[in-house]
Amino acid sequence: MTPRGRKLLVLGGLVAVGAYMAKKPILTLISSTPPLPQARGGDRDIDRDPEHLIPNFRRKLERVFEGMQALGYNPVLWEGRRSRVRAAKLDKRGTGKTKSIHILGLAADIVDRDKLWAAPAGFWEALARLSAQEGLTSGSTFSDPDPDHVQAVPYYDEPKMWAMSETQRNDYLA
Repeated sequence: MTPRGRKLLVLGGLVAVGAYMAKKPILTLISSTPPLPQARGGDRDIDRDPEHLIPNFRRKLERVFEGMQALGYNPVLWEGRRSRVRAAKLDKRGTGKTKSIHILGLAADIVDRDKLWAAPAGFWEALARLSAQEGLTSGSTFSDPDPDHVQAVPYYDEPKMWAMSETQRNDYLA
C-alpha cells in the first residue's frame, strides 16, 4: 500500500500505483513492496499507471523490464503519462517541456526501485540497450542526456505523433 492507501501493482515488471484490476491476470498485487518515495519537489500528480500508456508502447516496455530483471536489476516506472498541467510545471522548473511526449502516453521515466537515479552505470546502459532492441528511444542518446527517459519514437518523429489519434499512434507502433 502507498502512503495514500492505494495498492501497488506490477504489470509485466512495471510497478504501478492505482486501483487493482482483477480482470487483468497479468497484474500482480504486491502487498509487501514498500511504497516508492515521494517525487522530487513534493509532486503528487505523477501518473505511474502503465495502463495509461499507449498499449503497443507498454508491451515493448514490459519486454525491457523483463530483460532488466533477467540481468538482476529492479526497474520501476517512475512516471508514465503526464498531464498538460504537470508538463507545464516541469517546463517552468527547467526539468521538462510543455509539449512533452509523456502527454501522449508515449514516454516513460524508469529508475532503479531502490537507488532511483543513483543506480549504477550498468543499469542505465542496460536500459538504453534493451530499449533500442525494442525499437524505443533512450533519453541517454539526447544531446542533453536524460538516461531514465524512454520514448516510443525518435525525437524527429514526435511532431507526427501529435497529429495522430491515440489509435493511430498505437497502430504506428505495432
